[in-house]
Amino acid sequence: MIIYTKYGNKVNFTYLTSFNGSVWCFSFYEDYTYIDPFDASVWNWIGTDHSLLEVIAIINYGQFLTRTTSLADCTLLQNSFFWDDPNGILYIRWLDSVDDHAIGRTYTLMSSLVNGYANGYNRLNQNVFDGLYYNPIVISANGFSKKVDPLKLGLIAFESSSYTLTDQNNSMDMVSGIDSIGNPVKIYEAEKTDINLTDSMAVFTGYEYGYSHDRDSINYEIKELRNFNNNTVCPSNADIITFPDIGDEENKSIPVAFGDMRRGIMLLTNKDALVQANIGSAVFLVADPSILPVLGIDNVYNKAGEIQAITAVDLVACTVTVTKPAGISPGDLKDWTWEGQGYDIDGTYNNGLDIIRAAFLLFASIPFLNSLFETVKWTSETVSNPDAVGISIQSDKGFIEEIVEPVCASLQGVVEIMGDGRISWSSRDLTVLPITSIPHIYAIDQIDYPKIKLTPEQIVSELAITYAPNFKVKDDLITYVYTVDRDDVIVNYNINRREPISPLKTILFDEADVLALAIEVMSTSAGPERIITVEHDTIIKARLFSIIGIDTGLFGNERFEYGEILELSPDYKSMTQVITMRTIPGYVPLIFKMGFGFSNKIIGLIDYGYSNKPLGSVTNGYGTADYV
Repeated sequence: MIIYTKYGNKVNFTYLTSFNGSVWCFSFYEDYTYIDPFDASVWNWIGTDHSLLEVIAIINYGQFLTRTTSLADCTLLQNSFFWDDPNGILYIRWLDSVDDHAIGRTYTLMSSLVNGYANGYNRLNQNVFDGLYYNPIVISANGFSKKVDPLKLGLIAFESSSYTLTDQNNSMDMVSGIDSIGNPVKIYEAEKTDINLTDSMAVFTGYEYGYSHDRDSINYEIKELRNFNNNTVCPSNADIITFPDIGDEENKSIPVAFGDMRRGIMLLTNKDALVQANIGSAVFLVADPSILPVLGIDNVYNKAGEIQAITAVDLVACTVTVTKPAGISPGDLKDWTWEGQGYDIDGTYNNGLDIIRAAFLLFASIPFLNSLFETVKWTSETVSNPDAVGISIQSDKGFIEEIVEPVCASLQGVVEIMGDGRISWSSRDLTVLPITSIPHIYAIDQIDYPKIKLTPEQIVSELAITYAPNFKVKDDLITYVYTVDRDDVIVNYNINRREPISPLKTILFDEADVLALAIEVMSTSAGPERIITVEHDTIIKARLFSIIGIDTGLFGNERFEYGEILELSPDYKSMTQVITMRTIPGYVPLIFKMGFGFSNKIIGLIDYGYSNKPLGSVTNGYGTADYV
């Protein structure tokens, strides 16, 4: 086990001590006496390193342990650790056993403690945080823009992110793979007056993913924390040992199923035992039973959509047995489908956010803990998005593409990875107040005059949405066509089309939810979009879809326009940020007049990216006013 720390001596340790049934601990600061529960022997421990400030990462047999924010989360989460900063105690849980303390002590040995070297840069003059000097060798940190395409929503991740360090003495060109792939990375935004680094200042949490080196610098590619764990959505294949009569279906992926199924994928497991001329019993897998049992198998359909006779159902084994009619080739059964309810997940089986939450747990071993999710916001959003969805998958791709993105497109939201690495959900909510407003350029907040663009590309007169698809036969879809705005769009803009938005493919199950989605999409597609882009001299910790105000008027004649954020592009070299928003027609926030009559400000809540927090009083240079 290798432990990475901030400013600690390199020490070879003896053993961790048992804290409870599954958690071990070690005190770096205090001396204490320990009675071993294994053999009742007495051990005297001496605090070894009072200079150690923080344990930041642990590798155990090549696997990084997840850092939690509480001892309670550490106790629940296998392969995790918690650093008790005030008391200097390290807690570790890596084995899934309530009797870990009874395992031989060789399994609880801490083999080495490695000094974590800190590299940081602030464009002003402060390079000491938490009492540590950060060597100013960072040249750039790029690729941290977050953007949402309103017509194709999905996982919002930092793509192609990287940071570059200067290497004038050419000392980093032989960095090993162990030290450059999979190592944890946390990037902070620190101001001149900051003296401590906290998770609220984190703008990126992830892993190094290789590097490139030239004569005087080294550039590290980095992946955001959750996308690093985008494992295959179908972890099991059908093998001939388990299914000796599977025939040419051998080694095919066993499907997975979540939510409500109109026509789900099935895998025939006894093809070679069936004879075309005779009646037989065909046994199908509807989902991988190694994941979870399914909740229901109601009907089986042939390719023509005709119901077939079910003779047996095993929900735990995820199988259904159907009578094969005489004269039907076993090969023709591959296009048969099923109707029912998918896995018995925690929460509501057909709720999209509960399905995403289950996918992170089942395929990436990321449980729903506050250390890993914004649990309060996620729970609230789950209640606000009750639309029934369903998906059946047989694929070699990752669960992000196959589960997360289809759910996001269907619910018109995004899975957003916060700076501290926690998973959250963002979606449109036009009932909330703006998070802030950006005054005129002469109030210094704007670096340049806003750029305004009126775009007609997304205008459609009617919208076609597909739902409750047949996951085996692609052309078998239910299509809903929304035409309420058709005549107005033709009269106002002389446009009569469904493209480029239609068909909007979803995994929604009920027509009522499809109608609600159509109304929401057409609220921005029955007319042109007014897109405003501004460069701001402060990096705002906002979410996608947050509502913001931008002054697009002249100095002394303010004209605030309000809209939802579609893109946030921070520049950590110039410490500026480009913000792109889509205006919301008819949106009028509650405002008050600032001192001297120069500027209007919003009464509302300030969103710091993690939770809405009331702000006391704010001074903008022209006057002071209280937010409520």
